[in-house]
Amino acid sequence: MVRESRKMTMREVQKELEGMKNDIQQSMQFLNVLFAEMDKCNMVLIRLLEKGGLLHQKTCAHCGFNVNTPMFDDIPIPEECPACQKSLDETKQTTLPEEKEEE
Repeated sequence: MVRESRKMTMREVQKELEGMKNDIQQSMQFLNVLFAEMDKCNMVLIRLLEKGGLLHQKTCAHCGFNVNTPMFDDIPIPEECPACQKSLDETKQTTLPEEKEEE
């Protein structure tokens, strides 16, 4: 049995779009709740690590982003800021002027 394809009417398109809009709004509400709960869990974890002296904290001198890293053997301390990709090392390398050789 072959079905004939036809164009959707404007009313059908609007109904379909409204359904998609409602689905997106529900998804956004779910994600907002999920992110809020994850943020709470992260805060608890950071406080526990802080209290145990197992949290390495560094603020990026370039963008001000706070980088928190647990101090465990298998987790390396980052050298670059995850927000701006610049070095977290605040020391500046200087170039010395070339000395002229005396003859």
